[in-house]
Amino acid sequence: MFSYCDGFTMSAKKDGHANMGGMLAFRDRGLFWKNFSDFNEDGSVKTDVGVLLKVKQISCYGNDSYGGMSGRDIMALAVGLYESTNFEYLDERVKQVQYLAEGFYDAGVKGVVLPAGGHAVYINMDEFFDGKRGHESFAGEGFSLELIRRYGIRVSELGDYSMEYDLKTPEQQAEVANVVRFAVDRSRLSREHLDYVIAAVKALYEDRNSIPNMRIVWGHNLPMRHFHAFLEPYPPTEEEMC
Repeated sequence: MFSYCDGFTMSAKKDGHANMGGMLAFRDRGLFWKNFSDFNEDGSVKTDVGVLLKVKQISCYGNDSYGGMSGRDIMALAVGLYESTNFEYLDERVKQVQYLAEGFYDAGVKGVVLPAGGHAVYINMDEFFDGKRGHESFAGEGFSLELIRRYGIRVSELGDYSMEYDLKTPEQQAEVANVVRFAVDRSRLSREHLDYVIAAVKALYEDRNSIPNMRIVWGHNLPMRHFHAFLEPYPPTEEEMC
């Protein structure tokens, strides 16, 4: 697989089986190096992009010999990379995610993105609310709030609010997928856990008219505002509920 690419990134927090870390890798003197390094007229290297990356890494993270990952996380990642390429593990993991997605669909929940991927299930909030909630309502945040308040289930809104729909150009807005993500913890959740999540989302879907809209009360223009801003709920209009 790697013979066909010049570089890759990976988050170890997903299927690397580590709590922290990741990697950024490039082929030695590959296309990335050739395109982004500076060369003298005789072909010798004037500025090596690999050195520039190393300088950035040291200033923001630490050298690769003593960087931000603890010894425990490095060892967990070393083991996790072997475990996460085991066919039996991969088969079980994909089927678990598929079970959750199909469970939502069979329960009548609208907006489930199918087919499901390898580590998460997504629900499209525009379809969940029958297209009645506007982009300014941040209803996906209201959904996330009610799901944890009523049922103790934490999800991640990755739609109009966190993707800053209201701050984008019309061209950028057309590319925003208004979704909520259900990330499935690897090697941690049982069938009973997933059945509980399915039942909770079904109940919330059937009572979706009671889910509040959200508005930003502080931090509207902050960078990555979904980590900083404050919101408050407000009730949907009669038109949004009918």
